[in-house]
Amino acid sequence: MPKIAGYGVAIDRETGKTVDEHETSRCVHCGGHFRIVPGSGRTRGYCFLCDGVTCGSRECLEHYPFQKRLEDYESGKLIILR
Repeated sequence: MPKIAGYGVAIDRETGKTVDEHETSRCVHCGGHFRIVPGSGRTRGYCFLCDGVTCGSRECLEHYPFQKRLEDYESGKLIILR
Protein backbone atom coordinates (compact mmCIF):
# COMPACT_ATOMS: atom_id res chain seq x y z
CA MET A 1 0.00 0.00 0.00
CA PRO A 2 1.40 3.44 -0.97
CA LYS A 3 2.31 5.99 1.66
CA ILE A 4 -0.52 8.36 2.58
CA ALA A 5 0.33 11.94 1.55
CA GLY A 6 -2.95 13.81 1.89
CA TYR A 7 -6.64 13.73 2.63
CA GLY A 8 -9.50 14.71 0.33
CA VAL A 9 -12.98 15.84 1.30
CA ALA A 10 -15.84 16.34 -1.17
CA ILE A 11 -18.57 18.72 -0.02
CA ASP A 12 -21.98 19.26 -1.62
CA ARG A 13 -22.15 22.94 -2.61
CA GLU A 14 -25.88 23.24 -2.04
CA THR A 15 -26.16 21.57 1.36
CA GLY A 16 -22.62 22.08 2.66
CA LYS A 17 -22.57 18.47 3.84
CA THR A 18 -19.61 16.14 3.40
CA VAL A 19 -20.26 13.70 0.54
CA ASP A 20 -16.98 11.76 0.54
CA GLU A 21 -13.70 11.59 2.45
CA HIS A 22 -10.59 9.73 1.32
CA GLU A 23 -6.84 9.47 1.76
CA THR A 24 -4.54 10.36 -1.14
CA SER A 25 -1.07 9.38 -2.27
CA ARG A 26 1.44 11.59 -4.10
CA CYS A 27 3.15 10.80 -7.41
CA VAL A 28 6.94 10.89 -7.06
CA HIS A 29 7.35 12.23 -10.62
CA CYS A 30 4.66 14.90 -11.10
CA GLY A 31 3.75 15.67 -7.48
CA GLY A 32 0.05 15.19 -8.18
CA HIS A 33 -2.22 13.66 -5.58
CA PHE A 34 -4.49 10.76 -6.41
CA ARG A 35 -6.95 8.55 -4.60
CA ILE A 36 -6.05 4.92 -3.97
CA VAL A 37 -9.04 2.72 -4.77
CA PRO A 38 -8.19 -1.00 -4.57
CA GLY A 39 -9.89 -2.95 -7.34
CA SER A 40 -10.71 0.16 -9.41
CA GLY A 41 -8.77 -1.13 -12.41
CA ARG A 42 -6.66 2.05 -12.55
CA THR A 43 -3.04 1.18 -13.28
CA ARG A 44 -0.45 2.98 -11.17
CA GLY A 45 3.29 2.73 -11.53
CA TYR A 46 6.26 2.35 -9.25
CA CYS A 47 9.67 3.96 -9.74
CA PHE A 48 12.43 1.87 -8.21
CA LEU A 49 14.92 4.74 -8.55
CA CYS A 50 12.67 7.09 -6.53
CA ASP A 51 11.31 4.23 -4.41
CA GLY A 52 7.76 5.48 -4.73
CA VAL A 53 4.40 5.24 -6.49
CA THR A 54 3.61 7.14 -9.70
CA CYS A 55 0.15 8.29 -10.78
CA GLY A 56 0.19 6.13 -13.90
CA SER A 57 0.02 8.94 -16.49
CA ARG A 58 2.18 8.73 -19.62
CA GLU A 59 4.33 11.66 -18.54
CA CYS A 60 5.26 9.86 -15.32
CA LEU A 61 6.47 6.61 -16.87
CA GLU A 62 9.98 8.00 -17.36
CA HIS A 63 12.17 8.62 -14.29
CA TYR A 64 12.08 12.36 -13.66
CA PRO A 65 11.78 13.11 -9.93
CA PHE A 66 9.48 15.93 -8.85
CA GLN A 67 12.29 17.74 -7.00
CA LYS A 68 14.44 17.74 -10.17
CA ARG A 69 11.42 18.94 -12.15
CA LEU A 70 11.00 21.87 -9.72
CA GLU A 71 14.68 22.78 -9.98
CA ASP A 72 14.52 22.71 -13.80
CA TYR A 73 11.41 24.91 -13.73
CA GLU A 74 13.01 27.45 -11.39
CA SER A 75 16.15 27.62 -13.52
CA GLY A 76 14.12 28.19 -16.70
CA LYS A 77 14.82 24.81 -18.32
CA LEU A 78 11.11 23.96 -18.11
CA ILE A 79 8.39 26.37 -19.22
CA ILE A 80 5.49 24.38 -17.76
CA LEU A 81 5.86 22.51 -14.49
CA ARG A 82 3.55 19.63 -15.42
